[in-house]
Amino acid sequence: MRTVFLLALSAASAFAASPSGRWQCLIPAFDHSLRPLVFHLKTTDTTVTGVVKGEIYDGVALPDSAITDGSLDGTRILFYARIPVHGGVRLTRYTGTLADDSTMDLTIVGTSARRPPVTCTAKRVGD
Repeated sequence: MRTVFLLALSAASAFAASPSGRWQCLIPAFDHSLRPLVFHLKTTDTTVTGVVKGEIYDGVALPDSAITDGSLDGTRILFYARIPVHGGVRLTRYTGTLADDSTMDLTIVGTSARRPPVTCTAKRVGD
């Protein structure tokens, strides 16, 4: 029994990998096409920082948006990005779970009443 417990503890410790790195998922754009959204994440202890990058339409990129108020609690991640849009700033909340070292399931909630929450599965695409 002790061996099983130690193996389970070892497996859990092995997954305690940092979400730091570059992640990408595809989200529906306003023209109903799928567009890449890229997260450059950095973690220090339980704090998450970085940048969100994306594309609205073909060749029209969103300005880089700094990640703020980010936190990591085990495999749960939460962060916000202030995205400059139409002369203002839209606050977007990202919540999710690290499924493993290469996959993160996210829910994205913006402040636009026209856009419902979006879910996506982000894949690690670099460090």
